[in-house]
Amino acid sequence: MKVLAQQLINLIFCKIYDEKFTEPNDIVIFRAGVDENAKEVKERILTLFEDVKRKYKEVLDKNDTITLDVNSIAYVVGELQNYCLIEAERDVIADAFETFIGHALKGGQGQFFTPRNVIKMMVNILDPNDEDLIIDPACGSGGFLIEALRYVWKKLDAESEKYHWNKNNLQEEKMEVALNKIRGIDKDYFLAKVSKAYMAIIGDGKSGIVCEDSLENPQNWSDATRQKIHLGNFSVLLTNPPFGAKIPVSGEDKLKQFDVGYKWKFDGDSNRWVKTTKLKEQEEPQVLFIERCLALLKDGGRMAMVLPSGILGNEQEEYLRQYILDKGNLFAIVKLPFETFSPNVTINTSVLFIQKGVSNKKNIFISINEYCGHDKKGRPIDKDDIHNVANLYNNNKSNENNFFIKPSFLESSFVAKRYLKKYINNLDKIEKSKYPVVSFGDIIISVHNGANIDDASIYVEKKQGIPYILVKSITKEGINFENLKHIKKSLETNKNVIKNKVDENSIVMTRAGNSGIAANIPPDLVGGIASGFLINIKIKKDIDPYYIVSFLNSEYGQMQLERISSGSILQSIRSSYLKKIKIILPPKEIQKAIGKKLKEAIYAAAAARTKIEEADNDILKLI
Repeated sequence: MKVLAQQLINLIFCKIYDEKFTEPNDIVIFRAGVDENAKEVKERILTLFEDVKRKYKEVLDKNDTITLDVNSIAYVVGELQNYCLIEAERDVIADAFETFIGHALKGGQGQFFTPRNVIKMMVNILDPNDEDLIIDPACGSGGFLIEALRYVWKKLDAESEKYHWNKNNLQEEKMEVALNKIRGIDKDYFLAKVSKAYMAIIGDGKSGIVCEDSLENPQNWSDATRQKIHLGNFSVLLTNPPFGAKIPVSGEDKLKQFDVGYKWKFDGDSNRWVKTTKLKEQEEPQVLFIERCLALLKDGGRMAMVLPSGILGNEQEEYLRQYILDKGNLFAIVKLPFETFSPNVTINTSVLFIQKGVSNKKNIFISINEYCGHDKKGRPIDKDDIHNVANLYNNNKSNENNFFIKPSFLESSFVAKRYLKKYINNLDKIEKSKYPVVSFGDIIISVHNGANIDDASIYVEKKQGIPYILVKSITKEGINFENLKHIKKSLETNKNVIKNKVDENSIVMTRAGNSGIAANIPPDLVGGIASGFLINIKIKKDIDPYYIVSFLNSEYGQMQLERISSGSILQSIRSSYLKKIKIILPPKEIQKAIGKKLKEAIYAAAAARTKIEEADNDILKLI
């Protein structure tokens, strides 16, 4: 597939070159007539490709060639000839990779090319100019760098018109940017080569693209790379780094150069995370890229970085968010739609915008987007929220899903939806209650995830086992017995099973997927086991558990639980955030009066199940 991708990209380079160097009134070389002989088309394209290689001999090898058969070349040329690729809304080089290299080559390395509308949004918010030194340390096929170059060139066009520059002066200014202001790094030789060629063709000059590992110690880079790229030297950084647990970075020499390559622990006295002296065995690349990107920036430099949403909300990554705020100013969070990188992968991602070394005096822009211009299969749709985000930010405009918050409102979580006005208003309403408001953690004795038992061989018939409460059994109307499983009684001695036995004072809550639904334990499920995707909660004895479930399932509770759920794939609830849920706690008699209604409904359902089972047994005795 890589060979086919290279062939297609060579043809695309021919097309872009032809567009760039053909006068408006001249006949293009990159064409295929309706009745033209396919052999003649191929000969013309091969001649054109030789011109491309001569023009860009420093980035295209003299041995590069187009080896497709005559009919294939004629077909591709015929399909592309009616389009202007230089002005296309989509990045045709990246699209070629998405289509022809495929998931197997890129996805396995955590690489997924960024859609053009997302790239444009990031560039427009960072607003680079001809004085900025710009870098993408995971540049792939060069999409961010090409868009940044075009953006700066448009600014130069406007200046040229304003100050009446002559054509030569304008071209000199543009070449200065292309040659000396754009830098890119990618450790994949093939990607780096294509990005370098793409930049050269668009920018008419040697590009600043190098093939290196951005996470390697810079002292180990080649001399040529170290001449072009220095830590602490860049004013603008745009990137979508590879990420994922399947491609961990390991090795003492590599990890020890990073603060985040060490383990961190929370210090209760200072209420801060502190770095330990213990080096991690491995780390996911996106974590290390956060530190490397900040290191590449000079003070005052600004960056935009695509990250999986787990980084923004998971409690174990809280030290990373502290690290970011210690190093600079978070000035925007843009939540991308779930389908943004479909069909290659579906993952929750956001873009963080950070300025290094500047205290945060400005309000923080929060943007939550539902539509990205295509569906989960990659098919175009008319709805696209992304295209208007930069306009809203740059013009200080707000709406329901795009708004500004004061820096003091920022919590330890960077999950954008936490700051929606409806959630903040809900908290305000709760705080205005005439009754005391407590944190859920203040009334909890214990809270932990349920028993994760995946082995199907442990399931048995109802009469032979212990009830095993699954996440799909939990509804706001109570526990659905049709979805219950039963596990072998021999597991009663298992420590994890013992720990997750439930009684009438227990509360179980769904923690993933359709998270945040709570349920009490009916009398006929006492002694059952909470499963792994449930949170098993025990509260203090002087608190009515039926009232607590009623509150958690009410609008006041559900909006808080929606607010704290986060995750890169599934939305889930962490116990540390659950403990911070605000509970209105009226006197015991009011708790019992409200809880009694739910308790009576649960007991009535249990009694009904008992009567139905008795009737069923009576029928069986008839024979």
